[in-house]
Amino acid sequence: MDLRLILNTEEMTYEDDGLSTAANISASDWSDADDSSDEQTASSVDNAFLFLPPEIRNLVYHLLLTNDEEIHVDLLYGQSTKLCLDPHLPKRAVASQISALNALGEVCRQVRHESRTYFYSTNAFTMVRRRTYYISQYLCFIRLIGPDARSLLSSVKLCGERYFKEHGQVKAFLALLNECTNLKQLTLWIHHEYIFERDFLFDLGGSSVASSAGPLEDFVANFSELSHLRLLHLFVGFDETWYRRGQLQKIACEGSVKIANALQNHFSLAFRNETVTEITAQAFLQRDEDDDEYDLFR
Repeated sequence: MDLRLILNTEEMTYEDDGLSTAANISASDWSDADDSSDEQTASSVDNAFLFLPPEIRNLVYHLLLTNDEEIHVDLLYGQSTKLCLDPHLPKRAVASQISALNALGEVCRQVRHESRTYFYSTNAFTMVRRRTYYISQYLCFIRLIGPDARSLLSSVKLCGERYFKEHGQVKAFLALLNECTNLKQLTLWIHHEYIFERDFLFDLGGSSVASSAGPLEDFVANFSELSHLRLLHLFVGFDETWYRRGQLQKIACEGSVKIANALQNHFSLAFRNETVTEITAQAFLQRDEDDDEYDLFR
């Protein structure tokens, strides 16, 4: 990318969306770099990029590192075996964004810090599960990025279904998720069998759902440390065979509302009413397990 094009800002408009300081760039960063005696000094002095004003550097990071939709971090997304829960789910981020992040990380320590900070704090990350391997993928990603990157994540979508509390990897994942202290938006896809009490899903003789949210209560309780969380999207999956029974269409809608209310109560208790969390609930139709296609119904 030609930096001369970026410096010519007379006809360029850059909207300050509150992220202009996301990379923690300031004049003091320059002076600190000039005064330091480690290898960063030599790299910084020779790197003309660091002499650009902070807002220009942030604009470069924005052009190179951000995705207008979301960034998929799971290894299996995009293959023929992928499970798409939402037909509008964005496509995989182009490889150039990851390549740009790696390239910037080779410039010097300061550029590596700035670029990684901007990348993790401004993008939304989506993890789409495949069969029973999704927890392993989540855990691998959140471990590999390290504590600094975890503290920067602001938006995460977990497209799995079953979060069994006795699963050791789930506990490890939730523990690391609690380190995402900047997390403001969280999206969860959850299967109905996990939400309702064991195998008792519906009262087919009436219109009621199970009286308790069951193990979901324990799952939600693990979010008590996410004090910055402001928006929770919840998608609830119902098997096609259940939904096709006309009576259950209404029950499915009632169930999603019931779950949203239960989550709101749990969050209110966890945060002691010190924060307002917006919770949205939507149901999606799940086909047979041998079918790799998921449809969203409204």
